[in-house]
Amino acid sequence: MAAPVVVPYGNRAMQRLGFLKHLVARCSSVPTSTMEAVGRDLLNAASQKVQVPLTDGLAAYISLRLQDRVYREVRDQVAKAGQAEEEAHSTVSVEIQDVHLADRRMPSHTGKLSPKDWKTYHRLPIALGLVRRDSFSLLVRGQAFLTLCDEKELQALRNARLAPNPLLLNPAQQAFLAYTLLEHDHDVLGPLLSQLSGWGKPFRDWEAGDLLPGIFRGVERAFRARANSVAEKSLLQSLITHAASMEKKAGRGYREGKGAREEHITPRLEPLVDCGLLCKPDRYFFQYEFSDAGRRFAQRLAECGDPSHFLEDGFFAAWAEGFSHGSSPETDEDRILQQVMAASDRLKSPLGYAPIVDSVLLGATHHLISGSRYYEVGMAVALLRRIQKQAPKWLQFNIDRQGNMRYLKFAGPRPDGLELGGGEA
Repeated sequence: MAAPVVVPYGNRAMQRLGFLKHLVARCSSVPTSTMEAVGRDLLNAASQKVQVPLTDGLAAYISLRLQDRVYREVRDQVAKAGQAEEEAHSTVSVEIQDVHLADRRMPSHTGKLSPKDWKTYHRLPIALGLVRRDSFSLLVRGQAFLTLCDEKELQALRNARLAPNPLLLNPAQQAFLAYTLLEHDHDVLGPLLSQLSGWGKPFRDWEAGDLLPGIFRGVERAFRARANSVAEKSLLQSLITHAASMEKKAGRGYREGKGAREEHITPRLEPLVDCGLLCKPDRYFFQYEFSDAGRRFAQRLAECGDPSHFLEDGFFAAWAEGFSHGSSPETDEDRILQQVMAASDRLKSPLGYAPIVDSVLLGATHHLISGSRYYEVGMAVALLRRIQKQAPKWLQFNIDRQGNMRYLKFAGPRPDGLELGGGEA
């Protein structure tokens, strides 16, 4: 049995996946950095003041979300404009992140970055395998994510641009990040989504959070006997500790304030809203329900039973069913190979190697969004293994330190005569 796959979130400050665009772009441009440089850089960019028209949507956002005393002046300005019925003729000075969060197209209006939380903003890109833990330099998965982003999106916060809104995710970014979220947290997200999909009604964050102690304890039981490393044992112990803390508030809302339960559940639910799996009846508050596509996706995940198998053999079929109507399975292996080759060319190192899963995932994402056809990660990996046996000098594999096949390299021109199914080689 492999090690547990759990993201130790524990902080609800980083809710919007769109902030990853700025973070990953920053880590790409500066090879080695510090936690302070990464966290403060994002906060400073998002906190830049801009003078914008006071629309109804922005006025509602200011009234509902900017409740701290530091925002009293801007709230008073909104109140006066409303009393005089002059919103259309008024302007207001707010942070650029507030403009983007107030955007009517946003599926959630929460997630404002705060100065007190800058030390936590690096945790999400690290947890999702986008940047390195110590140096904050870019990993290949982060490089793959950058290829799905427009340059204007990546620079929007730094340049305090009103458009485009970098917090909005396009369909390719949604699919890519949904896969990455499930891949790095599937021992929690898998059972969480499966249980929530059976409720059939809107739910509060704390109600979903009440499921976490049982899930955490289930992970600890499953991996207790096989935990070998200090890191694994420490993770399992932390799950038990967090479960015990959350169980003290089980069944109760916020009468005693927010604690470990909310710190662990909110940063799991809010990214699913960005990806389109969940939606919020009121986008200013922490109540959720499944979108139609999200419920179908969660049901397919529950039917599979094993999230790791689902990622290999069912993710893109389930995603296409809910989010890409009219898509069909790709049966032409030549087209699959072309997508993997194009993706690996974008991600390869100076020596020509690229991670297999990242290349397949990026290629599959492009193929679904641009071509309305899908293939599964496991199917593509099996195809690559078969091709490598046919042309070992052209398609070369490399292994990681644990002996697992991790990297591929296409050496030179594609050879003739490859035996591929569903089309011409």
